[in-house]
Amino acid sequence: MINGVLLHRFYDGPFLLAWDIEPYIALGLIFSAGLYALALRRISSQGTRSVPRSWPVSFYAGLVFFAFALAGPLHTYNENSFSLHMAQHVMMMLIAAPLLVLGRPVQVALMAIAPSRSGAVMRPVLRQGWVRSLLTVVTNPIVVVLLLNVNLVIWHLPAFYVAALESTLIHEIEHILFMGTALLFWWVIIDPVPRHHRVRPDLAIVLLFISGAVGDLVALYLIFAPEVIYPFYLGTETLWGMSQQADQRVGGVIMLVVGTMVYFGATFWLIARNYGTTDVPAIGAVAPEQERSPSTG
Repeated sequence: MINGVLLHRFYDGPFLLAWDIEPYIALGLIFSAGLYALALRRISSQGTRSVPRSWPVSFYAGLVFFAFALAGPLHTYNENSFSLHMAQHVMMMLIAAPLLVLGRPVQVALMAIAPSRSGAVMRPVLRQGWVRSLLTVVTNPIVVVLLLNVNLVIWHLPAFYVAALESTLIHEIEHILFMGTALLFWWVIIDPVPRHHRVRPDLAIVLLFISGAVGDLVALYLIFAPEVIYPFYLGTETLWGMSQQADQRVGGVIMLVVGTMVYFGATFWLIARNYGTTDVPAIGAVAPEQERSPSTG
């Protein structure tokens, strides 16, 4: 048994059973899963197009990881353990976010609309000048990489990090910004809609390198810092007998290892797909006649 704190609510029980899901998170997950399932059913009933099996597998896996990060033991013990708090953020940004994007929810939604109606649905939205301008700005490669990495660095500054631990509202804002910037980053790299917002492969590799390097620098600082950076944890009960210093270093190692694996894996896939001597299919690729849907670019 380990005493855990969930933003000032206490839990005393088995580690893996330390779940506490907020109603709005549960409703959001159920709504997302249900809407995606309805879209898949609609596509199947049309009989003219099909969705690769990897899409729903990736999407629902992303929801599972997202739920575990925001409602499971990683969240319950985030005030006891810096390393578990770091694992929570890593799971959201580097595992759940790319999996959700690989599920192509926007593409699935567009495919669920009859081809004769998809243009009528999309044109009024994309015709708005401010919508096109917003898409152009937020999908600009420089903007994307700045949003992701500046946000990452800011929330690991002691003042902001501790503020998030002490305030439910600030903590929720932190998670929204982490997940929002991560979804935008992976969406631009993997498969945005409209398609002309996708960055070139060489530029995508540069974005992955920059983001991986920033994350690694933060992780290395956590690992080799001579003192506990976040004094909040000095007054908490550590997990598994670790000192606060060791717990901080473990958190840095988690960030370094998982980040390196994810960014290196994505980079290798992009290089093999675009510059390799053999054809490497896109993850969840569809046949050319199925890939293009009206008004997606």
